[in-house]
Amino acid sequence: MSAGNGRGGHTMTCEQVREALSDFHEESQSIGARERIGEHLRGCADCRKEEQQMATMLRFLREQLPPREPALDIWAELGPKVAEAVAEQRLGVFERLKLRAGRFIGNVAAGAILFTHALAANTEAQMHRYLIQDPFRLAEDK
Repeated sequence: MSAGNGRGGHTMTCEQVREALSDFHEESQSIGARERIGEHLRGCADCRKEEQQMATMLRFLREQLPPREPALDIWAELGPKVAEAVAEQRLGVFERLKLRAGRFIGNVAAGAILFTHALAANTEAQMHRYLIQDPFRLAEDK
């Protein structure tokens, strides 16, 4: 359903209104756009229901979630990584290959550890499922 703006002007489709609901709640649109959305919501029960659900969700998020503290100085975290990358670029070809080979071996080792852990967990689950039986249960079945 789409509703007009009451002045014979632009009409908004349900899809346009639903895409604009987030901006509508943040009040980041022009007054005219907010008025057109408001008029559409008054005339469209489906969009009004979606707007109410969004309002409820936003209210919950604002009230229940703790505010996230912004990182005050991102350069404190980023600076050492940039310095490391710059230092790596200044290395010779052989040293750079040696460094990257070491990283690659470390990544392969970490992957092997994760794979082994997953394999062990799967094997244990299979053993519990097929091999390990409850002796008391077997005695009751006889």
